[in-house]
Amino acid sequence: YGFYTDKANGVILTVQGLVMHGFIANLFGAPVAGTSQLRAFGNYFCTNADGTAAATGPTTGLGVGTNETPAFVGGDLAAQRNLISGCGSSAIDIRSTTQVRGNLIGTDATGSVAIPNGPSAISITSDSVNVGIGGADATARNVISGNRGFAIRLGNLSAAAQYVGLQIQGNYIGTDWTGLVALPNGSADTAQTAFGGGIQLYSTQTGSSVAVIGGFGEGEANLIAWNQGVGIIAASNRASEGFDSRGNWVHHNRAVGRANLDIGDLGPTPNDADDADTGANGQQNWPEIIAASQVGDQLSVTYRVDTASTHAGYPLRIDFYANAMGGSGLWLAQDSYGVADAQQARTVTLTVPPGAKALPCVATATDTGGQGSEFSPAFDVLFEDDFD
Repeated sequence: YGFYTDKANGVILTVQGLVMHGFIANLFGAPVAGTSQLRAFGNYFCTNADGTAAATGPTTGLGVGTNETPAFVGGDLAAQRNLISGCGSSAIDIRSTTQVRGNLIGTDATGSVAIPNGPSAISITSDSVNVGIGGADATARNVISGNRGFAIRLGNLSAAAQYVGLQIQGNYIGTDWTGLVALPNGSADTAQTAFGGGIQLYSTQTGSSVAVIGGFGEGEANLIAWNQGVGIIAASNRASEGFDSRGNWVHHNRAVGRANLDIGDLGPTPNDADDADTGANGQQNWPEIIAASQVGDQLSVTYRVDTASTHAGYPLRIDFYANAMGGSGLWLAQDSYGVADAQQARTVTLTVPPGAKALPCVATATDTGGQGSEFSPAFDVLFEDDFD
């Protein structure tokens, strides 16, 4: 190891302003939880001193392995930003309460060229609570791009507590520092698209647990775009791989069937009558948009969700987004689909952000337990490749 502590209590191990590579792990925590902390600010982990390429010589394993020690990796100040790229294993392996803010993970020091970590960038591999990746302030944004596998892998190995206090907000996943240029995670080999991309949830459990990803407040949405695989996926379609995608921009991901949110089998999952199937997110049916029109900042829409009230927690939260190649652009508005509406067409007029182009649009349905659908097919488009 580069730096590590085997003391569970009384140690604050701070690594700051260093270039480190060639270790099993650059920074590693104690095997038992306690009062000790890890802090990493302003380092170049696994790269050369210029941050332009992976370091030569012995391959570095982990960038940061928290083990059971709470950790702070990066911060809101530019001087606290870590570059964690070119690691042979994960950039950050999280097994304890951890905050990851303001870092470049999988890119060069400019945030514009890929220096991949692998197999994935950030991995949560045990029952960790109060994990934060990014934040609503732009200064907390992580750029997690250019990696070999997934940007973030969320494991749920033994308990529903895995997602307690989880916050993944404001990150750029699959783009450069500007958010305007593709810098995808995953392999360009079409046979490998299922093994990389944005965020993957995987579990060995049978219970129900839901990870909240993003948010509807200012700055809380993640940008998850142009990845070689899916945007957000439940790996094995288990109930404990549930996720609630809130307000995120998830588009132009190149998964099987170009899925951006993926529950059920790989690729877009069709609705089923009454929504009686089970699995990740209960394989919640997506809203069928029947008609829609926009006048000024008013979106009038008629839609229906074919989910029986016995098969989901009502009311359903219906979120409308501007279409972006069958995925979500700007979050537009939200409606509540109550038990009285169940499986019936509902017409509503919603106010969208000033100046927003609300058509074409897509929608998701999420029940009271946070179990959300995939995106509906885009309404009012001729071509899903943005030619209309």
